[in-house]
Amino acid sequence: MTTLDICLLQWNTYNTRMQKVFETISDENFNKPITSNGNSPSWIMGHLADTDDALLELFGIGSRKHPELKTIYHHEKGTNQTGHLSKSDLMNKWKSITGELIACRSQGFPPRADSDAVKVNDPRFFR
Repeated sequence: MTTLDICLLQWNTYNTRMQKVFETISDENFNKPITSNGNSPSWIMGHLADTDDALLELFGIGSRKHPELKTIYHHEKGTNQTGHLSKSDLMNKWKSITGELIACRSQGFPPRADSDAVKVNDPRFFR
């Protein structure tokens, strides 16, 4: 088992755990900040979904499935707690993204060195 295999297995384990945590949060509390002036579970889940969506492009698997997530779940404090998707919509998007990443892993992930994967020295890597 390679280091990358171990990392991807760990990534999958953490995603499974996070999914279980978010599924236990009521719809009523999903959009409420955890602490005053803090992020809501909705923002945290959206941020994770957006980050996983970016992996599709970073690893050369394909383009982002849901590029709108980057606009909704951005990092500008004070303006990133509105316009969130419903819990069910967000969970469905996240599951479709992680499902594609898991499927690619089982089909010979990562891509070959000559693929469209973003190289570490590529400026797109630092976005």
